[in-house]
Amino acid sequence: MASLEIDGVSKRYGDNLILDGVSVDVPDGAFLTLVGPSGCGKSTLLRILAGLELQDAGSLRIGGHEVSHLRPSRRDIAMVFQSYALYPHMTVAQNIAIPLILRRLPLWQRLPLMARLLPQARSTLARIDAEVQAAMEMLGLTSLAERRPVQLSGGQRQRVALGRALVRQPAVFLLDEPLSNLDAKLRVHMRSEIAQLHGRLGTTFVYVTHDQIEAMTMSTHVAVMMEGRLLQVATPSEIYADPADLRVAEFIGSPKINVLPARVGADGTLTGVGLPVSGSVAAAPGTAVQLGLRPEHLILRRGGGRGTVSAIEDTGPERFVSLVLDASDAPVVARVAPDHCAGLRVGDDVSLAVLPGKALVFDHAGARLGFDHPAMTPGEFDHVR
Repeated sequence: MASLEIDGVSKRYGDNLILDGVSVDVPDGAFLTLVGPSGCGKSTLLRILAGLELQDAGSLRIGGHEVSHLRPSRRDIAMVFQSYALYPHMTVAQNIAIPLILRRLPLWQRLPLMARLLPQARSTLARIDAEVQAAMEMLGLTSLAERRPVQLSGGQRQRVALGRALVRQPAVFLLDEPLSNLDAKLRVHMRSEIAQLHGRLGTTFVYVTHDQIEAMTMSTHVAVMMEGRLLQVATPSEIYADPADLRVAEFIGSPKINVLPARVGADGTLTGVGLPVSGSVAAAPGTAVQLGLRPEHLILRRGGGRGTVSAIEDTGPERFVSLVLDASDAPVVARVAPDHCAGLRVGDDVSLAVLPGKALVFDHAGARLGFDHPAMTPGEFDHVR
């Protein structure tokens, strides 16, 4: 186990700046997920950590030791690829054993005849076999030990790739979108397996994905990347509830956060929103701002004339009600419990309110602004949820 320090890492391909001074400290035993849209630089950063790419500037430390100058084999890391990268002619057990064989046996001792004749080689192979058996047992692969990759499902192949990394007992695991080739149901299952594996091992994980659900459900820390920069690094709950940037707020959350234009009034309150929002903004009167409202933080009631229902999506346990505000023509989505919108139809008039303390305010560039919320009366909105 080891901490990971990334300090000012930059990378260019020709005139294209891929990474722009990325810095982040990953605590020992943390599960950090790098999440962001395609092309934001997250996979390039992972490859630099692995030593498969060289950064143009910056440094990398694992367990406090500088590793930027070391070959991949000397960095004490293990990487799980999106494509599994299994040897098709080898069995499950052989695929898992291969990194230990390459590390512990010189070339001439890997020859079948030498492995049988030399006591030292036989002893090393016996230890390797025991470690492989332990890894397969941990990952539920024991019954598949003699199968080849072509005989395995996608989830089983992914577990073999994890097992091959696991037996190396690295200081840091690097995982590059390992679930992207799996179907939706299997991805949910494998998310749970990887999270449980991290809990058992306590080893530092760095995981790359463009799927925000993977990032939020598996990680101890989430790093949101866009255009080669880290916008925010925090726990999943902090990233969701307290985003430092509008781009973070818009990327994390489904349905997407509602963003409404507004202005700061003379007393610091918001004007021109089209629905009441209590609180005051730390900005000069007249300043144009952007109001962020999570769909689950909107209170919807029939009547009142503030908006018109334009669509209703029924997901079973909840409804996503889309509507247009009369005052601003801005589209808004509210997440509503089924019993609170029974009988609601497209075209119905509704009113909206915002749960106190839940509004987020950003400036014109997307930076978060301070917003003082009034205290909520105990039990005031208990009937809404």
